[in-house]
Amino acid sequence: MRADITDLSSHLRLTTQRSRIAFDMQIAHREMTSGRATSIAKKGPAAASRIEAIRVERSRLIADADTLTTLKGRFHRMDLGLEGVEQQIVHLRDALASAQRHPQALSAAYATISAILADMGDVLIENARTAGAPRPEATSGEQLAQVISDIVSAPDPSAALDAYLDPGGSFDADFGGAPVVAEFSLASGRDAPTLSSNFADAVRETVRSLAELAIGEGKQSGADAVTLATRAADSATWSRTLTGAASKHAEDLEVSNAARLAALDSERNGLDLVDPYEAATRVRALQDQMDAVLLVTRRMSDLSLVRYMR
Repeated sequence: MRADITDLSSHLRLTTQRSRIAFDMQIAHREMTSGRATSIAKKGPAAASRIEAIRVERSRLIADADTLTTLKGRFHRMDLGLEGVEQQIVHLRDALASAQRHPQALSAAYATISAILADMGDVLIENARTAGAPRPEATSGEQLAQVISDIVSAPDPSAALDAYLDPGGSFDADFGGAPVVAEFSLASGRDAPTLSSNFADAVRETVRSLAELAIGEGKQSGADAVTLATRAADSATWSRTLTGAASKHAEDLEVSNAARLAALDSERNGLDLVDPYEAATRVRALQDQMDAVLLVTRRMSDLSLVRYMR
């Protein structure tokens, strides 16, 4: 009876040993084929702490990449809108210059101002709809064209225009306040790209010049009209320059973001690398242990059979 108990105990011990060796062999084989440690704990607490820090920084950089993509999209749409406005103003200026020789074309040139203002209003609404900016009361760029039309018909158009465009006035309420893209928050703590505060001045100058053109229709000289159109075109160009600078800032941040991510990935890869030769040696050693345990198990089985036969 004592022999049977001893045999059972030995058998259980060998079974446990085989399971442990088999588990260790799986890990060693996985590390040998992948070249990476299955558990960073093997590398020590310093490595584990650094890997966690890398994980946190990577998640922030990835969040920033999404934010920058959103901002670049908004800047791109604004630039396309401003480009259209700029081109229309240049055509208006050329038409006004030509109309000095062909008076019959003058009214047709002035008639385009309303459409240009409507497109400008659409650009401002796109900007004001940026997350975090005040919601504009205007829902269509046509509203800017209508407001300017009403101002032209006012008893004192110049005073009405000044009141409308004054900071904090109806223009701000209609189009979301000072037309600058609201600051986005970057998870990494860096400053998000924004439009310069000068953008608001450039936009107001464009609207003011176009409105003064409309107010002066039939009253101002051809040279004065061309000067106002030129001023409107220049301020539209200025707006595009500022938008381009903000877009370039976003692109630069994307490049630095990608470089930092690549550096973190490289560091992370280095922290859990496993020497393939060491891993292969470990696999062979564990296989030798398994063979030895299996041999002992077989011998015990043979002895048990002999005792049984007796």
